[in-house]
Amino acid sequence: MKRAILLAWLVLSGVLAMTLAAAVFAPAAVVERFTPECEAKRQGGECPLCGMTTAFVHVGRGEFAEAGRANRAGLPLSAFFLGNVIVAAVIAGKWINRCRR
Repeated sequence: MKRAILLAWLVLSGVLAMTLAAAVFAPAAVVERFTPECEAKRQGGECPLCGMTTAFVHVGRGEFAEAGRANRAGLPLSAFFLGNVIVAAVIAGKWINRCRR
């Protein structure tokens, strides 16, 4: 069970890594084309995650002030995701080395 949870976390961390890489390397127009329309805003409501994709793109390009204007949580969430990816990479590396022995 412990290995299954670890593997699931590593897979999800890989998805996060690809998301962060897309924010850094993909053109903003491409990222926004694949971003779904906010259901809450479409129905006339409020959404705390609106602007998060735009914020991630700005963070990926080092435009921190613009990221804060898009969504205040974008910078801290990006930092958390990046930290998670780094920890996952270290743990995956140790796990692979252990399996090779």
